[in-house]
Amino acid sequence: MIAAEDATFGLTEIRVGLWPFVVFRAVVAAIGERRAVELGLTGRIIDATEAAGMGLAHRVIPATELEARASEIAAEVAAASPEAVGAGLRFVAETRGLAWEQAGESAQRFRQELFRTPGFTEGIRAFREKRRPRWPSHKPVE
Repeated sequence: MIAAEDATFGLTEIRVGLWPFVVFRAVVAAIGERRAVELGLTGRIIDATEAAGMGLAHRVIPATELEARASEIAAEVAAASPEAVGAGLRFVAETRGLAWEQAGESAQRFRQELFRTPGFTEGIRAFREKRRPRWPSHKPVE
């Protein structure tokens, strides 16, 4: 995630008598339980630099560059194999909290599935031919 240098973040629900139930687990995954609990209990607002230091944001950039950088990141993701991106995100969700051995077994299964896809075949072919891949499953935006 990128953040504009003037962005602020907080779990402010406590200020109105609520707990941040909906987003709490995602915030814990990003910054750890202790930090998330502290933000949830205090309702403290943090700036983009502190958010990046906690791992809530990856990069802090000038607000004037936010749209361009977001477009660049979207283009980078869109250039990747849709099959591999989907499999990777499913792997992350499926293995969250699993023991190392169980996650390794899932990784093997996901790899084997991707090895059998037309996208993997095209990716290897493009690599050998030193060209950009033309993903068979890619559906261009019109």
